[in-house]
Amino acid sequence: MKAWRGLTPEFSANRTVREYTEKYYLPAAVGYRKREASHGTLAQRILQWRKAVAEHWSKLHFGHVHCETVGDVHNFRVQVYLDELEPEAVSVELYAQPRNGEPPVRQSMNRGDLLAGSVDAFTYKAEVPSSRPAGDYTPRIVPAFSDAQVPLEAKEILWQR
Repeated sequence: MKAWRGLTPEFSANRTVREYTEKYYLPAAVGYRKREASHGTLAQRILQWRKAVAEHWSKLHFGHVHCETVGDVHNFRVQVYLDELEPEAVSVELYAQPRNGEPPVRQSMNRGDLLAGSVDAFTYKAEVPSSRPAGDYTPRIVPAFSDAQVPLEAKEILWQR
């Protein structure tokens, strides 16, 4: 019976309702209020962002990925080609699968220099602890807009292969 009691908090209807309320319903209500307060201006900006992401997404791609381990950190440098999509329309991050009951690692990468000879390609950089092997981390691109509910309003993810 102890095992069943331990599962109740994880698989109860109360937990599910609370989680959905906190993660989805309350943020959606806040977002709705912001869009309503702007008299549709914010909604129009989000719609323009979604259209730009949809138009360019299939042409986004990664170039060279470089990782150098120095002491207790892995330093990643990743080339990202944005096909004329504004850099602010996306977030580039390193992702590592969860392990040992921990949440996944999502480390944002900082946009660096424009690649020489390119109009729309940048080097992104980030460092992560070397407590995990460098091979655990995969660069990815996700849509980003501060007032949008990602991934509910934009579910695209582009993984480096």
